[in-house]
This record gives sequence, C-alpha cells and structure tokens, in this order.
Amino acid sequence: MEKSSLYGHFSTKEALAVAAFEYAWKEVRDARLARMDTVANAIEKLRIHVDNFVSTPSFPGGCPLINAGVDSDDGNPTLKKMVRAAQKEWRLYLERVVKEGQDRREIRAKVQPEDIASFIIASLEGAVAMDRLDKKVGYLDRVCAHLNLYLDTVAYRPG
Repeated sequence: MEKSSLYGHFSTKEALAVAAFEYAWKEVRDARLARMDTVANAIEKLRIHVDNFVSTPSFPGGCPLINAGVDSDDGNPTLKKMVRAAQKEWRLYLERVVKEGQDRREIRAKVQPEDIASFIIASLEGAVAMDRLDKKVGYLDRVCAHLNLYLDTVAYRPG
C-alpha cells in the first residue's frame, strides 16, 4: 500500500498513530493477560503474567506502550492520553490481582499493591528496552527470573 493511500483513510497522521496504537495495544494486552484467569492464586497469576510477557513474541517494532509513550511526547496529546490510560489500566489490573491475593492471605499484607505492580511493569519494560538497545537477548530472561524470585520471597505469604 502506498503511503498516500494509507493516509487517505485517516484525517491526520496523528489519527493514524492513535489507530495504530489502539490495535497494537489490544494485541499486546490480550497476549500478556492470557491464561491468568485459569488459576485462582494471585502469585500464580502474576507468574503467568510475567511468563506471558517474556514468551509472547514482541510486537513488530517493540512494545507499543513504550514506543507510543516516547513518540507522543512530541506533539500528539490524544495519543499521549491513550498511552497513559493504557499504562494505568495495566497497573490497576495488576494491583487488583495483588489486593485480591492479600484478601485471600496469599500475599503479604505489608506490601503495597501499587509497588508490586509498578515494579513488575518497570522491570519488564526496562528489560525489553535494554535487549533492544544492546541488540542481544538476555535482560528479559534475567528479569523474569528475578521477578519470580521476588514473588517467591518478598510478596509470598507462606501458608
């Protein structure tokens, strides 16, 4: 498809960026949340989420959340708003998993749900960025191992 015909379907290049983000984020979000509803235990849900993030093939061009977040800083306020809402939705979802786990006494009461959710998101997204910058794989796998260790030790509340 020629660039001119692509732009013919959108009123502006900003509108095209918004539509592309909506599509990419839905694909990525659905893959990252897959199978989490197959287990009841909050720690296991979080493990599945981390595994989904690591094992899901990267969206072409990288993570739409980080990419669009960086790109939207330069003048697309609609896209920036959407990216912020997507990140908040992801964080709140993980916080809800943690809070439910605390209510069921699976996760220590003293840990803050927002801290765990933010730590998981920042660790995974940062590792993806490092893998892409260094043009080698490994950071994401190491972060996955450390997040699982964290879930086993800091977050987990023994029976």
